[in-house]
Amino acid sequence: MLARESDGPLIPDFFLQPLDGDFCDILDLKLPTSNLIVGSKNRFRLSSSVAEAVAQGRDYGNYFEDPQYRSQVRQKYGLTAYKPQLFVVIGRSPSTLSPEGYRRVVSGNSDVKLMTYDDLQKRIAQMISLAFPPLIERSDQAVVEALTQSLLERRTVTSSTATLSTGLQLL
Repeated sequence: MLARESDGPLIPDFFLQPLDGDFCDILDLKLPTSNLIVGSKNRFRLSSSVAEAVAQGRDYGNYFEDPQYRSQVRQKYGLTAYKPQLFVVIGRSPSTLSPEGYRRVVSGNSDVKLMTYDDLQKRIAQMISLAFPPLIERSDQAVVEALTQSLLERRTVTSSTATLSTGLQLL
């Protein structure tokens, strides 16, 4: 929990602590059922759920502009953050847009990195395949996908101060 004097606390889901650096980043998880993109034809845009998640991420980033807040977090949690990279996992990949159209819509948002649960599942599967190539053959991709889907379905955050040591490698 990130205490603030006037606006109430901020509660990011995870701090991502890089293995090769000092500054943490922030990961926030939203529901996989959230709409990612709305609109039709040539007027697709990010949904209000995404706009809210991006605004929330910006609040987290702005919090660490204050040296007093940075010091409080360092003292309370042992974490150092300044201008954190902000990551939001939300929704599923849209089936109504081409990959180019999807990229066009999400590219307008540069300060918060958006990723769908489908994107996350693909990255986890790639990491598992790279980490255990002798154990996981290409024919076992269904096993990898089932494993990653199982991980994604268990979306419970029990502590807002959880630290993911290898989270940056995943994202």
